[in-house]
This record gives sequence, C-alpha cells and structure tokens, in this order.
Amino acid sequence: IKKNFHKFLIPLNIFLILVFLLQYISKSSFFPYFPFGFFKYKGVTYNIDYLSFLGSKYPIPLGMFPHPNVFAAYLSFLNIFFLRKKNLFFFLNLITISFLASLSALLFNFLLFIFIYKENKKAKLASIFFLILFFLSYFFGFKEVSLIERTIQYKSFVFLFLKRPLFGWGFGNYLISLPVYENYLGRVIKIQPLHNIFLLYLLEFGLLGLLPFIILKRKILYYFKVTPFLLFIFFFGLSDHFLYTLNQGFILLLIAFICHKLTIRTYANK
Repeated sequence: IKKNFHKFLIPLNIFLILVFLLQYISKSSFFPYFPFGFFKYKGVTYNIDYLSFLGSKYPIPLGMFPHPNVFAAYLSFLNIFFLRKKNLFFFLNLITISFLASLSALLFNFLLFIFIYKENKKAKLASIFFLILFFLSYFFGFKEVSLIERTIQYKSFVFLFLKRPLFGWGFGNYLISLPVYENYLGRVIKIQPLHNIFLLYLLEFGLLGLLPFIILKRKILYYFKVTPFLLFIFFFGLSDHFLYTLNQGFILLLIAFICHKLTIRTYANK
C-alpha cells in the first residue's frame, strides 16, 4: 500500500510543477477554469501576488489554488514523504516554493529537514541551501504590508475576544464581526481572516468551544506526539488561516491528521 501510495504522489507532484511552469512562463492562469486553474487571470492584477525582478513584475502562479501559500503548503506536505525517501522531488519542490515566495513554507521545510536529519552532519550544508532560498524568496517576494496586516489581525482578536469570551462570535464570523472593531477604531480596515487557526477557532467558538477538547483530553494526549504531520499542522496553523477557512485547506488538514494518527499507530504496534 505504501509503495502504491508513493507511486501516486510522484505523478501528482509532476503535474503540480508542470502547472506552475506553464502559469509562470505564460504569466497567466493558462488553464482558464477549475480544476486546472482556480480562476482566470492574465498579468499582474489587483488580487494577484507578484515577484519583482529588475523592475519587472511576474504574477506568482496559483496552480489550482486561491493563493500561492496554499500551493506551497501542498508541495510542503508532499515533501514529508519525499524527504524520507531522499527523493529529487524534495529539492524541486523547494525551488518551486521559493518562486511562490512563501516564506512560511520554506521555513517549514527547513524545520522538517532538521527534524528528520537532526543527527546527520550533512544537515549543516543543507541548511545553507535553505537559507539561500529563504533570502531569495524574501528579497523578491516580501511585502511590508503583510506584517502590518497581521499586527492589525492580532489586535482585532484581543478586542473581539474580550467582547464575547464565553460563546464567541460564531463559526465563520470573524470578518463579519470586524465592523465592531472598526467602530472602535473609527476607520474601515481591509484584512484577511486571522492568520492563526487556533486563535481563530477560539474567537469564533469562545471558551465553551474548548469543551470537546477537555472531554477528549486523554485521547488527545495519546496522539499528541511529534511527527512530521503534526509539525505541519501546527506550523501552518500558527502562520496562516487556510487550513481552517478554505475547502482545499481543510481537506489538507484532515489528510495530515489522518497521516499523523496512522504514524502514531504504526509506531505503537512495533
């Protein structure tokens, strides 16, 4: 089963890289409709992130996803399997991720490498390679507005949570509740959902939303063991919102959790 699963991942990865290349070269979605393009675009538009290079702007490919970070997260998830097999696709995915300008995905892959090969002397040389990719991605794709937006998000979380700490604001209501914070500020703000799925859950469900976790405490503690999949969930869960707010992200969260659970059971049976 494991061999067949791994054989499935390789053509999937080839397809994703091919889509990336076609979109990058054409500077467009290339494929106009789902599933080969999330939505149609051509060139740099208001809702498309871009890379700046020598005065030119290159739209960052979206693949089949609504945002480059989700694309990079899927490649990072595949890298969990490829790294253990020492597969060339791990490094191809890293290069692709660097062009997607996803700093969080590059950092995750760096932590993943250290986690799996922490006692390997070659890890130091690989660290240099990661740092080069990280700084290139930072140089070409970093936007200061991202930090400003996240600061506003966390300030809004504190304000809104203190307003309704017990019951929360309801599932999917973070953006709907923002006018309350805007009235407090006296101005309109345009931000994405809170880039932390754990705080976002707490804000929407309140302290009472923690009851299921308290009731299932023993089972949660049993499975609370560090695996690459748990690292994936926590890292992207703490740095973005798509695992909780987007369909594709939630599917990825479920797959990662199932893989984590199977990994724990496999080690327990040995």
